[in-house]
Amino acid sequence: MTDIDIAEFLEARNDDSAKTAAGLLGMVRSLGEINERMSPDTRRGPHVYDAGVWALSRVLADIETSRALAALHLECAREYGPSHCTGCDDTWPCRTRRLLVAPHESHADFNPAWRISG
Repeated sequence: MTDIDIAEFLEARNDDSAKTAAGLLGMVRSLGEINERMSPDTRRGPHVYDAGVWALSRVLADIETSRALAALHLECAREYGPSHCTGCDDTWPCRTRRLLVAPHESHADFNPAWRISG
């Protein structure tokens, strides 16, 4: 584990996830275009590719939501000091921030102090 703060950690994970999802989205779209040019007897239904595009678009939207929520809480923390978040009246890192990093608990840089208890 490195000494990284929760804001940097979440930004890095969001960047990683966005890069991966955007790359996969491009691949799925390309495969869908290739599929359209194939003969009808070997073509797969477009719903296979549409579902992939929908799912990856949803991942990217979730990442943007995470970024927006984090920005609200980071702004409050910077304005009023690192030990308190006025956005949710919680100690820093606030519960909102800890919820946003929870899916990344298995990452090597995750700080166990960020876990949500109870």
